[in-house]
Amino acid sequence: MKPIVADTDDRRWQAVCERDTRADGQFVFAVLTTGICCRPSCRSRRARRENVRFFADVAAAVAAGFRPCKRCQPDKDYPQQQRVDKVAQACRLLEQDAPLTLEALAGQLAMSPFHFHRLFKSVTGMTPKAWQQAWRAQRLREALEQGIPVTRAALAAGFPDSSSYYRQADAALGMTASQFRRGGAATVVTWTTGDCALGRCLVAQSERGVCAVLPGDNDAALLDDLRRRFPNAELREGDPDFCQQMAEIFAAAGSAGHCVSAAGLAGAAADPGGRAPQLPPGGRAYWPAAGGKSRGRRLRGEFAGGDCSLPPGGGPLRRYKILL
Repeated sequence: MKPIVADTDDRRWQAVCERDTRADGQFVFAVLTTGICCRPSCRSRRARRENVRFFADVAAAVAAGFRPCKRCQPDKDYPQQQRVDKVAQACRLLEQDAPLTLEALAGQLAMSPFHFHRLFKSVTGMTPKAWQQAWRAQRLREALEQGIPVTRAALAAGFPDSSSYYRQADAALGMTASQFRRGGAATVVTWTTGDCALGRCLVAQSERGVCAVLPGDNDAALLDDLRRRFPNAELREGDPDFCQQMAEIFAAAGSAGHCVSAAGLAGAAADPGGRAPQLPPGGRAYWPAAGGKSRGRRLRGEFAGGDCSLPPGGGPLRRYKILL
């Protein structure tokens, strides 16, 4: 992006009117009626021209009696990265075994529940509730792989009861728990590979839903990984329609211009009508394993945790419902 030269008040005002991010760092503007100074790209309501003053930097504006805007944070070098870091901190808290309400979680981050919920979703593409279900699904898979009985595994994973698990079984595993524990026995798994923003990626699904989304370096290694996870399943390469559908999803995710999470690809594969969650440029990619459906904008209740630290190729990424 070509930088602009804001060397006159008229050009500075034009940059403010256009909320031009290219002007950020060249100057700040202050509003007499509010006593606040902002970046040129600030999304706050535009002030009247006669009430606006321009300063070379935040220090000059503060010296003149103005205070930095809490929305655009002109006194911070990378406000967007701070948003991502705050969400990362929330994910670390959600990974703990102790349950957290939305209010308690937001309180630990010094935010209101509504603002935190909106921030979390804008960064990850998922609600905290969906992250809770992702963490439960991850723990469920680990318990099943250790041979723990289904009911005990579901309770250990954080599901309130066995019926709660069975309502989400298809979304969590893409097959029954018994089939998953037996390496996909008596299951037909269809797979395809393609290029995405994460490199090469393999998507596999059974008749119940998506059972694996595996990022990696090459097709041979990805297919070996799938065989290792489901040694007793009947693996079939996808038909042209399935391959074309996945190719379109990979292409759409890769053309977004953002850092796309593997969970976004998993959700898009499970729900082609949705959208892939994205992270802002410079943000870190999260790797939640599964997700679920929200019952409203303001979520209440307990959160068991959320897995956001699996590395590429570090585990199968299960189906979850895209939350719009």
